Amino acid sequence: MHDSIDVSELRKRTLIFAALIAWCGALLFVRVMRSHSGAYLFLVWNLILAIVPAAAAIWFAQARSRVTQSVGFVIWLLFLPNAPYILTDFVHLRERPGIPLWFDIALLLSFAGTGLLLGYSSLADVQGVVAKRFGHVASWATAFTALILSGFGIYLGRFLRFNSWDVLSDPLTMTS
Repeated sequence: MHDSIDVSELRKRTLIFAALIAWCGALLFVRVMRSHSGAYLFLVWNLILAIVPAAAAIWFAQARSRVTQSVGFVIWLLFLPNAPYILTDFVHLRERPGIPLWFDIALLLSFAGTGLLLGYSSLADVQGVVAKRFGHVASWATAFTALILSGFGIYLGRFLRFNSWDVLSDPLTMTS
């Protein structure tokens, strides 16, 4: 049952993601200090939400029981769309006083790229566990299904304004 991720690989990956997140934070800090505006502070929350599936995938891979592993998988799948969702934040890109447009592009690309890497890393973790337990065909079917569902989740979030946690906190609003 225990299909854990290699600890040294996990440490390396954690350091890389910590550096990427620090880079994003530094860019956002510079932007806020220079512009005296919190225009892009929502990116922090979106990046936190992109971290959730990465953590859930590790939990899924490290789980020692089927119940714990199932919970990790459901959390991973529910929050996975948040990782690539940051790409849609480019809808907020426009000329703003005090900050060159190229800086905001770099800021959005940094957050979006980090979110994508977090998502793809988590997908690789889950796919690896599924491959070990059920074979490569099942792992690719899981990955394909998760990516299709993520696309639908991004649509639900960007256009219908639903959130991943609505499933738990207010499931009735999702049916109306």
